[in-house]
Amino acid sequence: MKSEFFHPPQLSYLNHGSFGATPKRLIAFQRKLQEELETHPVRFMSEIYPQAYKTALSPTAHFLGTTPDNIAFVTNATSGVATVLQSLRLQEGDELICTNHRYQAVYNSMAYQVRLRGARLIECAFESIAPEGASVRQAIENKLSKRTRLIIIDAISSITAHAFELEPIIALAQDRNIPIFVDGAHSPGQHPVNLDQLGADFWTGNFHKWLSAPKGCAVLYASPKWHSSLHAPIPSHGFENGWQEELAWMGTFDPTAWLCAPESIRQWEDWGGWSFVKRNNKQQQWATKHICHHIKGALASPTNQLSMRAIVLPIHAKYRDKLYKHLQNKFNTDTFLHAYQEKIILRISAYSAYTEDKDFERLIEGLLDFNHAM
Repeated sequence: MKSEFFHPPQLSYLNHGSFGATPKRLIAFQRKLQEELETHPVRFMSEIYPQAYKTALSPTAHFLGTTPDNIAFVTNATSGVATVLQSLRLQEGDELICTNHRYQAVYNSMAYQVRLRGARLIECAFESIAPEGASVRQAIENKLSKRTRLIIIDAISSITAHAFELEPIIALAQDRNIPIFVDGAHSPGQHPVNLDQLGADFWTGNFHKWLSAPKGCAVLYASPKWHSSLHAPIPSHGFENGWQEELAWMGTFDPTAWLCAPESIRQWEDWGGWSFVKRNNKQQQWATKHICHHIKGALASPTNQLSMRAIVLPIHAKYRDKLYKHLQNKFNTDTFLHAYQEKIILRISAYSAYTEDKDFERLIEGLLDFNHAM
């Protein structure tokens, strides 16, 4: 399966969670669409694209456990969050709530909106990289007020690779009649999603991560009660024709990544679907065990049921860039490193379509070599 990707044979790419690599089959599928677009751009965009967009929504919605009326394509999860935040039209004194496990780009979008509107951004901070569900719910509940306009919670956090218990937090939001947004950037293709059962007001998820779709393919979900109040960040020809029409066209662009969503699901299913995910998870657990065995003092997150895992390394955060370059330049290994509470978090990603045990063994060799050089 590794030959289905564009990675050079000597590269150990262990950072699928940041930017999923797209297989040659899906790139070829997208290029055929792009050739059709360039053959007759006006006809494609005005006649072919509108129907192709609607056609792509149906299997995508089915995969996510909802109906096509409840989803729209966006370029990434961050743009999905920005769409909702802008549509909320915050007022002075309003409050947004998140946790310190949030994705930085999402935090930046929230920070921008509260600064623009004179609102407040409240962050629930947890020292643990895997906070227990009851403590998360309680911390959020303690921050709620009559001015709370939105709670944003990760389904799977990016930096700490932690799967949050969503049900009690969503139930809390529903009890208080407060909208809740689930950032599911890492969910599609890694963890089951059933949006109608989930009960969140909003959800967004990337297809260009664990489903390996072309870059720029993501989904925004909104429960029906919000459809009439959502608007695209950039008003264009679809203005006031409904939120889906607005988001489908915000000026001239290449929509082919969106049209690849159903094909990315088929590719994932051809690899085994949830059986493929189980292989990824098993490989992650194997890799985590070996890393912690060889790197004395390394501490793995207890969140072990995903295809990615956070491991706190016994290395000071100030060496993060130096370690990253060391692994890249000397061991041709790319993995996610992030400063966290004066230590470095190593977040590995297991994607058995191309990651192999020897890739993680090379990572361990690089970490040991760095420690020796220190």
